[in-house]
Amino acid sequence: MAQESFPVASSISAMGDTLFEGGHHSSTLKLVFDSMSEGFGLLAPDFTIIELNSEALRIDGRKREAVIGRSHWIAYPGSEQSEVGRLYKKVMSDRVPATIEHEHLWPDGRRSWFETRVFPVSNGGIAVFFRDETESHQARERLRASEHRFGAAMSAIDGVLWTNDSVGEMVGEQPGWAALTGQAFDDYQRYGWSTAVHPDDAEPTMRAWEAAVAARAPFVFEHRVRRHDGVWRRFAVRALPVFDRVDNISEWVGVHHDITDDRAARELIARNTETFTSLITSNPFGIYVVNADFHLIQISLGAQTVFSGITPLIGRRFDEVISIVWQDPFASEVIARFHHTLETGEPYVSFS
Repeated sequence: MAQESFPVASSISAMGDTLFEGGHHSSTLKLVFDSMSEGFGLLAPDFTIIELNSEALRIDGRKREAVIGRSHWIAYPGSEQSEVGRLYKKVMSDRVPATIEHEHLWPDGRRSWFETRVFPVSNGGIAVFFRDETESHQARERLRASEHRFGAAMSAIDGVLWTNDSVGEMVGEQPGWAALTGQAFDDYQRYGWSTAVHPDDAEPTMRAWEAAVAARAPFVFEHRVRRHDGVWRRFAVRALPVFDRVDNISEWVGVHHDITDDRAARELIARNTETFTSLITSNPFGIYVVNADFHLIQISLGAQTVFSGITPLIGRRFDEVISIVWQDPFASEVIARFHHTLETGEPYVSFS
């Protein structure tokens, strides 16, 4: 609970006394309080509601005579043991101003959030100011929920998340980058992160990054990064600018994805494919390869004499090629055998 300064509390106390006493000054002050955008009320030492301004009555939704002159605990059932009720009692007892943000459940089931400030007045009562913070509270809740969803989404990403400020500099805590590289907080701030990039890749990375920032365009790159254990790993990098409502960049969000193993696997597949292709094309026996779409994609050296004179050959439908080389019924049988093997995976062997 935050305490107000003594001069403010004294002024509230004096205004409360004037309203309690009535008269010309009371009428003038009531006009002032009715023009306020905050709800205002005065409670007597026994918690009888002495006064409510127009905003308080609007928030309450009842007519003045249904509330004024009644005990607060009767006018608002359940409030005596609530958080705000305990606050009223404390201020009434201790004579010390206090502030609280609290939830209020209306009889119709609605929930509202209020910021309530309570001041003691010198005749023993209290003055209460309250402001409806429901919209702001809900906005904060939506923001927190959005941040949680963002965090969950980022956790599901197979990569290392990092952010940079609007001008492309790394600032603040970056737990993902720190865990990857082992760099301390001060090491990766601004452009310090680049010292974890391979020396041969650092300058090209910086040039490409600065160009993307200047163009306000997505950043896509690959480079090597020294992992926390000293091992160099290759990463695919992608970063996007985040724009605010007036089209200014508020920050950059990026992800490093380790592609070292994927790259090694692709290179191995490429080498194996090259080896397989070489074995096929140079083989003296008759070998030909038909893909799943039933197109001829490769023939061996030994098969070239069988298909000589057929143009085009590679990439052509296999049934067309076979129909040129052989006549029915043999051609149709060959075509059917190939179709069966492609569809079922069952091999066919003939020694005839």
